[in-house]
Amino acid sequence: MWTRRHRTKHLLIAFLAVIAMLAASCGNDDDGDSGVSGEAEPEQTAAPADEPEPEPAPAEEPADEPASEPADEPEPVDEPEPADEPEPADEPEPEPEATEAPPPPEPTGPPIKLMASGSISGPVGIPEVQDAAEGAVAAINAAGGVNGRPIELLICDDESNPNLSVECGRKAVEEGVVAVVGATSGFGNEYMGVLQDAGIPSIGNLSRSQLELSSPLSFPIGGGIAVALAAIGYGLGENGATTVHAAIPATGNAAALAGIFLNAGLAPYGLSLKGQTGFPPDAADITPLVQATLEGGTDGVAFIMTPDLINKYLLALPNLGADPLLVSSPLVYSQTNFDIVGDAAEGLILAGQILPSTYTENPGIQRFHDDLDAIGSDAARSELAINTWASYHIVADIMRTMDPEAIDSASLVAAMEAAGEIHFDPLPPFNWAEPIMAYPPASRTFSDYVVLSEVRNGQIVALTGEYVSLSR
Repeated sequence: MWTRRHRTKHLLIAFLAVIAMLAASCGNDDDGDSGVSGEAEPEQTAAPADEPEPEPAPAEEPADEPASEPADEPEPVDEPEPADEPEPADEPEPEPEATEAPPPPEPTGPPIKLMASGSISGPVGIPEVQDAAEGAVAAINAAGGVNGRPIELLICDDESNPNLSVECGRKAVEEGVVAVVGATSGFGNEYMGVLQDAGIPSIGNLSRSQLELSSPLSFPIGGGIAVALAAIGYGLGENGATTVHAAIPATGNAAALAGIFLNAGLAPYGLSLKGQTGFPPDAADITPLVQATLEGGTDGVAFIMTPDLINKYLLALPNLGADPLLVSSPLVYSQTNFDIVGDAAEGLILAGQILPSTYTENPGIQRFHDDLDAIGSDAARSELAINTWASYHIVADIMRTMDPEAIDSASLVAAMEAAGEIHFDPLPPFNWAEPIMAYPPASRTFSDYVVLSEVRNGQIVALTGEYVSLSR
């Protein structure tokens, strides 16, 4: 199903202007009497000097006394006047408080259509990506849009159905969207084939299908499934595993992918997979399968299964008396999933490609929360949500460098390829013109930076907060 969302927020910012003016007088000149009194007293002694006195001595004495007194003994009025002392008025006046810039005008030009498409609901749905897209678009439009043009957001949920994935691709073409941004479909080949034929790029997709990993119109901001699997291998090797087994779905191409990419992450530690066990999605009792992953001295298990199968594994493991190192990826297992099993997920290592949402020391993570808080979202704040949110901001930043009247799919593709190295918190840097060729056949891999986190007290906590490249 698909819906149209067009959010434009007009922020009202109150102007604050606080100006403090202190006034004080600097003293009164009428009180400065020392000069005046020094002239008045000699005038009083001049009269007796003119009288004909037989003895001049008495006439001289009164003249000498008043003349000497002001000079020898300063009057109190000769002391420094209060005006010479610092007065409150002489202190530096406080600077007026800086006023916030007025909000940008509301975008009113022709809207630029972008679509958030993918598995939002259903068995492999990621519902939080819809709020992530809406929060990002609301923030972009509140900041003036793209050079005065608002972004119009379309939502298409394929409900974890491959046929609806195709339909979402067709809707994107019919609506004339410039790009599909933050696609999360579990059926990437289906929607991507339609977009490729129409020349519409898919930006910030999760790259879990062959076309998303290879199409020239695929522009992921992370490494997709290829790097996700290699990162799991890195997490196992980095944390000391020596005998590694993979728990995978019994159907699909997971076994082949694990053989290629998981081993790529294990290789630097001199390791390789010792075995793989397939888990049917409808298995009533998976205890025998869990036991099979532990045979042969396994001390590290790679989870490449659906979240519900991982939860079943976690709940069954304590009954077997084993405690292997468990590593998965936020691409397949997130906060929403392990909330279901509680303490059974404690200690699980997640090898991700984006810092966890709990790492608010990073300003980009905090900005992500602010955008979602601004729309009142209570959705999960997962790595996948951050991926979608960041993708919209990056696309908007690139479109702001373009001629606003000439933005279309082709010109956007050209601008992305010419953008150079992109830095956008909280992502590691990447360059859409320089694919990393260390993961064939995934030719559309532009970043292989990973970061390790651990489930502690029901939260995903970054172990270091630092990205590590698997190939550089």
